[in-house]
Amino acid sequence: MNEEKKEIYRAVFPSGQQKAFFDSLKLDRPTRHQLAASPDVHERTIRDWVRGKFRPPWWALEAICRSLGVEVPAQAEVVPETTLKSIAGKAGGYACFRKYGSLGTPQGRRKGGRVSQQRRRENPEKYSQCWVTRKKIARPERSAELAEFIGIVLGDGGITDYQVTVSLGTETDAEYADFVGELAARLFGIKFGREFRKESKAVNIVLSSVNLVEFLQDQGLKIGNKVAQQVDVPMWVYDNPEYARSCLRGLMDTDGCVFHHRYQVNGKWYEYVKMGFTNHSRPLLAAVEKMLRMFGFHPRHDGVKHIWLDRQSDVHGYFRFVGTRNPKHLRRYQGQVDSS
Repeated sequence: MNEEKKEIYRAVFPSGQQKAFFDSLKLDRPTRHQLAASPDVHERTIRDWVRGKFRPPWWALEAICRSLGVEVPAQAEVVPETTLKSIAGKAGGYACFRKYGSLGTPQGRRKGGRVSQQRRRENPEKYSQCWVTRKKIARPERSAELAEFIGIVLGDGGITDYQVTVSLGTETDAEYADFVGELAARLFGIKFGREFRKESKAVNIVLSSVNLVEFLQDQGLKIGNKVAQQVDVPMWVYDNPEYARSCLRGLMDTDGCVFHHRYQVNGKWYEYVKMGFTNHSRPLLAAVEKMLRMFGFHPRHDGVKHIWLDRQSDVHGYFRFVGTRNPKHLRRYQGQVDSS
């Protein structure tokens, strides 16, 4: 373990008084040699202090005075070495400015830029490790897997200028979060990160890549708030029924739910499994309804933000035909089916 570096304090005399003080001590060579017996001090170092070339550490000044039986000079001040370095650096900067003028001239910056670009061309591997560069990604053709990923992003995802993020619950969607990350890595050939938010019991699957953001924009997605922009499913998804089925699965696995509806009639209890989808983007709600009807289901909606599958034949048919990648949905569905 590295020990913390100790601050060094030096003795600072008024101008010209350090040399005068040491001259008053009349240190001959044998005396200087005796004072330099410590392994921390060389005789030449003491000679530099006597000449006033360098400021002595405070402990060294005290040791010299103690050895010679004299008082530590009252005019000497204790100053941290870091303070002295800061003062010296500023003084050097001002002196350079007075001598050469501003170093940030347009001509100087232009020359520096040309030199920097030339060095990058000559040694690209070295500079690729020193500077942030765009990540290379795979650019998959349109497919069922890509359509499902787009459905996931439209459901619980978000896109900024630099990242694609999918937010899922840590308690109920942990297994599904693994699937989402692995799907993205398989499609685009990049690593994904996990960002845990304890206050909301959520985990973000984070994909940092400007190229990925631009690729998804090319597919029809948008940067920014999905509700404010009233995002929709890209039109190419409808070109192939398999694309539509996979995109629907991604949407329902993220913004959908499976729940039990229990009610009583004439003293007898009834319970059914149902499915719901909630989103504040009206075009997205219309897209989910359209895709459900494409496959022969009978959704109903409240005209605001909810869509349901109430018929038991629709719910069972959905899980047989569309299916789910989210174990949470499957467990809830199977739990109801097994108990019926």
